[in-house]
Amino acid sequence: MQLFPVFLDLSGRACLVVGGGAVGCDKATALLACGAGVLVVDPLASAPVHALAHDSRLVIESRSFRDADCVGRLLVFACTADAAVNATVARAATATGALCCRADGAEHDFATAALLRRGAFCVAVSSGAASPLLAAEARDRIAALLGDEYAQAARLLGELRGRLRDAVPDAGTRAAALRGGLVTKLLDALRGADEQGARALVEHAFEGASAASATAGEGTRCTR
Repeated sequence: MQLFPVFLDLSGRACLVVGGGAVGCDKATALLACGAGVLVVDPLASAPVHALAHDSRLVIESRSFRDADCVGRLLVFACTADAAVNATVARAATATGALCCRADGAEHDFATAALLRRGAFCVAVSSGAASPLLAAEARDRIAALLGDEYAQAARLLGELRGRLRDAVPDAGTRAAALRGGLVTKLLDALRGADEQGARALVEHAFEGASAASATAGEGTRCTR
């Protein structure tokens, strides 16, 4: 199966998890971590699910699934141990325009990936829904190669991009500031625990882009 990879901003978006067992708890936890509002529906939700109730964005309803639960939801996860219930959830999600993932492996709208997170930096691995274990094995191999320096680099580069957007009008000049081996040099500095050197690299890139932008502006004014 050829799946389209995408990263979603779920901040403030309504999602549904049907089934409050171990799988449902994992889905609810991941959704809450991404800022989603989550409704979990299960007549007997597990203790780990109830342990998440300190988060005001989580609502747990101890009852059976209703088709109307899918209304207004962006993502729906069918995580029960009953294939017939999961199929009912999937049909209701489709009818309301929500995207549904069936945790029992049956094909539907999307499948979740094996995730590696380093702060805001994230790698998602998929086997095309063929084998979650294969995706997890690949994820673990990648984890051995990508350390915490990627989290630090993502933070510094994100700060740099924000400063460039505010100070440098030209998109080409902004893009050029992020090239020239900056990422490689930054990662090398962070691997060597040289955070001061890493920040110096970012500052140098910003100053270079600002100077180039100012020079371009002077040139434009001189030709008028």
